[in-house]
Amino acid sequence: MNDRFATAAMERLRALRYKDDSLATLGTATVDPHAEERLQDVRRKNLTHSLRLSAELAPKLSHAIAAVREKLVPHLEVEAYLYNAPEAQAFSFQGLTGSTIVIALTSGLARLVTGSELKFVIGHELGHCLLGHEAYPDPGAMGSDVERLNLLALQRAAEISADRIGFVACESRDDSFRAILKVVSGLPSELIRFDLTAYLDQGKDLCEMGGSEYELMSTHPMFTARLRALLWFEMSELYFTWSDKRGTAPIDKGTLHKKIRGELAAASGFRLADINEKAVRSALLWGVLGIFAVDKKLSKAEQALLRRTFGDITADNAIQFVKNSGPEAVTGKFEEKLQAIRMMSLETKEALYEDLERFAAMAGGSEKVRLGWLQVVIDRLELTRTVNLSAKGADPALALKSESIFRSGRQVSS
Repeated sequence: MNDRFATAAMERLRALRYKDDSLATLGTATVDPHAEERLQDVRRKNLTHSLRLSAELAPKLSHAIAAVREKLVPHLEVEAYLYNAPEAQAFSFQGLTGSTIVIALTSGLARLVTGSELKFVIGHELGHCLLGHEAYPDPGAMGSDVERLNLLALQRAAEISADRIGFVACESRDDSFRAILKVVSGLPSELIRFDLTAYLDQGKDLCEMGGSEYELMSTHPMFTARLRALLWFEMSELYFTWSDKRGTAPIDKGTLHKKIRGELAAASGFRLADINEKAVRSALLWGVLGIFAVDKKLSKAEQALLRRTFGDITADNAIQFVKNSGPEAVTGKFEEKLQAIRMMSLETKEALYEDLERFAAMAGGSEKVRLGWLQVVIDRLELTRTVNLSAKGADPALALKSESIFRSGRQVSS
């Protein structure tokens, strides 16, 4: 396969990415210069302690892996290993050059899934590599709880994307469901009955209880959310287009995204949305305060706008802080609040910036200073845009874009 067709094949697969699984959330992705070295270390470890799968040694496993490779990435080498462990687990790793992907499966997984179910697992693991999920940082390395929770949400979104790649790899909704349920339960076919309605009722019961805070700390979505997401994906315009399926898809791309986002959020009782809304509103407060204080004073009009936006008590406390600590202290507070926003969605970061820009258009002081201040916000949030203070528009306190995102997100789809 030449480079042009290889690129087209990769772009076609990447088009299946779930919208909230966005590399843009992380800003400019950096290339790990040690990726190739790490790949070789992975290979050495597996060559030492694992069985390299081949048609001669494990024909059924090797056939499934070869079939998925040919379907998804015929231009890449896939090196597969099996190691002895009772857990049903798999992982994949791709080097810097991107020409080889290493996949390792446990013996527990190999015993659990069969045929097309294994193809789903292999496709899922390849999906993680093809979609760049290895670039996502370790949640434990994040500086704040808000950052950590949002990075975990990003990892859950990555699983939705990888499930889609697994689905197109095995070409069977039922086998995709079985693979997920077997891995979740650890039970083989003879001990578990695949009743989709009964499984989905479990997720419904959790949502009726108000969700679970434990979902916030998970790297994987609850399995019923994964099943629903695949069910909706199969009915979507996105899948119809990808598979050249005839007819009109029951679910368009926008509705698909809203349904899945609502389902994932409901699993935690919308707790992350509440946490993020508070963090964004706090960042907005200190950001607006910083913009208004760039000229070393707060005018009566600026103080009135603060009160209309944030309420009398919050605004008065913020105004008193400026009087007691000075404008420079506001900058430090704002930098701290911005840090917590870094791992939120690009949509949220863009909305926060646009709100700040509208307030900046109404602030006093030098335009040059305000432009520089907003440029710092763009740099901290790693946004790709230019500052624009030309259009003042309506009172920004009346319609905050950053708050409308959270209001519209609290919807559960049936």
